[in-house]
Amino acid sequence: RGRNTDGIVIDSSTDVVARRNSIVSGDDGISIKSGRDAAGRSVGRPTEDLVLMDNVIVKASAGGVAVGSEVSGGIRRVYALNTTITKATIACYVKSTPGRGAYVQDIYVRDVVAEQVKECITVNANFKNPTPK
Repeated sequence: RGRNTDGIVIDSSTDVVARRNSIVSGDDGISIKSGRDAAGRSVGRPTEDLVLMDNVIVKASAGGVAVGSEVSGGIRRVYALNTTITKATIACYVKSTPGRGAYVQDIYVRDVVAEQVKECITVNANFKNPTPK
């Protein structure tokens, strides 16, 4: 429940199903990433073909379902289906930092119920998250 504690993190992975989870998080409920900065670009491994289904995000301090901001390997073909988000700042959040990203494409969201959120869907290509030194 601390700061920057994502519930589920899927990073540089292929063919993943996350189903029937109940999540309380101090940051993003479900976080989808693909490597960070130069190290992520050198590996170049995308995250692709994900199914997020029948999940309940009870509380997320930031995004309920978040794509990024670490997207150096690229992210594609993500399906968020039949998800309930009962409390979050942003229900579905796509974020990237300039100079960090490859691509984000084919993100599908269907049958999502969002309650007590400030924003439903946000895309931010200028996300600023200071890196601790």
